Amino acid sequence: MKPLLHVFRVLPALLLLAGGSAGAEPRPRVIPIEYDFTGASFSPDERQLAIVSESSVTLYDVATGKKGRTLEMKVDSVSSPGTFSADGKLLAASCSVMRTTLFEQVCVWRTATGKLLPGWGGLPEMLKADDVAFAPGGKELVTSAEGDITVSHLGLEKERTFSGEAFGLPLKGGWIAVAHKDGALSVNQLATGKPLRTLEGTNPATEFTVDPQGKWIAGWVGGSSITLYNAATGARAGEVSPGPMALSSIVFLANGRQLATVDAGQVRLWAVPSGSLTATLPYDGELLALSPQGRWLVTRKPQQPELHLVPASAP
Repeated sequence: MKPLLHVFRVLPALLLLAGGSAGAEPRPRVIPIEYDFTGASFSPDERQLAIVSESSVTLYDVATGKKGRTLEMKVDSVSSPGTFSADGKLLAASCSVMRTTLFEQVCVWRTATGKLLPGWGGLPEMLKADDVAFAPGGKELVTSAEGDITVSHLGLEKERTFSGEAFGLPLKGGWIAVAHKDGALSVNQLATGKPLRTLEGTNPATEFTVDPQGKWIAGWVGGSSITLYNAATGARAGEVSPGPMALSSIVFLANGRQLATVDAGQVRLWAVPSGSLTATLPYDGELLALSPQGRWLVTRKPQQPELHLVPASAP
């Protein structure tokens, strides 16, 4: 139920690509990858791209395509694409250490130095995570695994747990969207885990995503339409109708005013809450990541040891 694309959930749209000049046109880049590549994710400001393999995590400059810092490794493997904090200063990913048994953990790095955050790399405690996200403010980490959602403080030995199969976390609003075992979607208070409301008429969701600005939740149960919900009331607020396509992911762009749907060979952008189509972004191969503002795509062709970082352009 979690989105397949790793699209960060923060910051309003920028007018220019950070780090580029006013007249500079974004250019396609080719980035080599290791045989054990697992995923790619953008920083919120679109300046950095994290390339994750089982054995390494490397940051690349989006504007130039140049290789930057390789992050410190004190674990045996990294297993998730990586998630940036809202300010881009931290990066988290699921990782594991083999001792007498396998310890599944979460590693957190400082992106400026590449160093692991004290207590968050090679932990003696086990913290399994199917999904990882930073809470607003960057002082807590939210993880989900085995029917529980855990909120852990990065600097203190404090955590709280509540039930849920998957979650979606906005930058604003103080709430978290939770998918339950029975298929219902609820809005819970992040500080306590207490349920606030259940979304109106929800069925078991194949996919759901939340608006970074905290106003909307989108749920897809298969078929040809996606339902938009008002997060403040739980009521239905609109519908997006991509048609009978084989959707692989849905996600809000950072400004919350557009919803991206992904199917074979194209990303389509829809206005929220009207549901009108605003742009179609074609791509070749497999789409691995869409940047927060929808301006960059990361794609890969089958069996190729490289990624393509390409500017999104509507025909």
